[in-house]
Amino acid sequence: MQDNIPPEVITALQPLLSDPNFQPAKIKKVSQAAFGLCSWVRAMDTYDRVAKVVAPKRRALKVGGGPSGREGSPRISLRALILSS
Repeated sequence: MQDNIPPEVITALQPLLSDPNFQPAKIKKVSQAAFGLCSWVRAMDTYDRVAKVVAPKRRALKVGGGPSGREGSPRISLRALILSS
C-alpha cells in the first residue's frame, strides 16, 4: 500500500465517502466491479487515517531505541511516546 496519499486526493474523496449510497453492501447489489472499487477506496481512506496516527509513533520508536540504544529496538522511551502523541 502507499504511505503517501496526497492530501488533495483524500480531500477530493470526502464527498464520495460521506455519501450514504457509497457503501460496499449497497453497491454490491448493482455491480461486482463497483463493489471492488468502493471497497478499495474506503480501505485506502482508512489506511491513510491510520498511517497518520502510526507514523509519529514509528518515528518515536526509531528515535527511542532500546536499552542498548540500537535504532529500531522494540523498546521505546516513555518520553518519546508522549511527545509523539
